[in-house]
Amino acid sequence: MVGIYHAAMELVPSDKMLLKHLRQNARTKVTHIAKRMGLPATTVYDKLRSHERKYIARHTCLLDFPALGLPVRTMLALRVPKPQRVAFEQFARQHANCNGVYRTNHRYDYLLEMVFPNLLDPHRFTEELGEQFGAEAESFPILETLAEEQFLCGTDDAIA
Repeated sequence: MVGIYHAAMELVPSDKMLLKHLRQNARTKVTHIAKRMGLPATTVYDKLRSHERKYIARHTCLLDFPALGLPVRTMLALRVPKPQRVAFEQFARQHANCNGVYRTNHRYDYLLEMVFPNLLDPHRFTEELGEQFGAEAESFPILETLAEEQFLCGTDDAIA
């Protein structure tokens, strides 16, 4: 069995429980969370405000891409020549089909999570990246999402 790797910092159990509730459904009312935690709503509200400053990057929602007409999801691993990286990063951050841009330090310089309406578009997109930025790309189609955004959502505690 693979072990759980604990974070360098520790949360008290009530803080961890609050974050779990928010990760499972950030739209749950504070009063409902407080009731489930057995704490006063004002305490939970104060903890929430504190966590928003410390741990919560932003409140967002997960989209159903196929329902939006974008059934093809692909991870692209890219090598981009150094002189082109600033322009590439700006391009990638603003591209309508780009769901995520990540810098990496392995064989590739970047990972892009892309969404497209059909199977031909990822191929066309990588060709355009090659022409415009001299990028070399390797495509990894996402066939099925087995889990996403699971940290602090389940029963296993990753933070001690």
